[in-house]
Amino acid sequence: MLTNVPLYVRAPMLGAPPAGDVGDLVQLFDATVATTLDLAGVPSRHVHFARSLRPYLSNATASSWEPRDAVFAEGGYATNEPRDFEKETGHASNYWYKSHVQQTDPLSVCRAVSVRTKAWKLVYRSDPTSLDHDSELYDLANDPLELTNVYDANPEVATELKLRILDWMVLTSDVTPYSTCDRGTGKCSGEPW
Repeated sequence: MLTNVPLYVRAPMLGAPPAGDVGDLVQLFDATVATTLDLAGVPSRHVHFARSLRPYLSNATASSWEPRDAVFAEGGYATNEPRDFEKETGHASNYWYKSHVQQTDPLSVCRAVSVRTKAWKLVYRSDPTSLDHDSELYDLANDPLELTNVYDANPEVATELKLRILDWMVLTSDVTPYSTCDRGTGKCSGEPW
């Protein structure tokens, strides 16, 4: 959940500007879904919330382009979902410790959602057995390496970012089907509504 991965793209066929550090926030799905589909000229046939990064890859960035002001990530398993934990692999496996920790300390992989803005990063962890479990908050302006967890010292910021997570989860969950599907057969037309 604590991710800050640089993205490098080479797209000379688009007349891309010289290499430079943009510094904007993007999500993994922006690159893997929306941008890939856009560059391949393939229309999306499913609901997603990714944004094509094509404006960054051409000399003329769209005047209406607004960089993201926050990015989100989620993952983990609740303690009441042991079926989803990795099975013990035995000491000979390179993955033994990882799978062993999930089995012996299930809260170490409890559900987590993070939001990152330019100024702050919140990693909110929750489980039925521990509603606010070891959550983390980092002041990225003063601690860009995320060495000091200031979650308990900044309850107002933590609450504001939790509300951002709530808005994001409401806006991106339970989407309607992209195409018309027959209730009897389950066959979908593939065409948008």
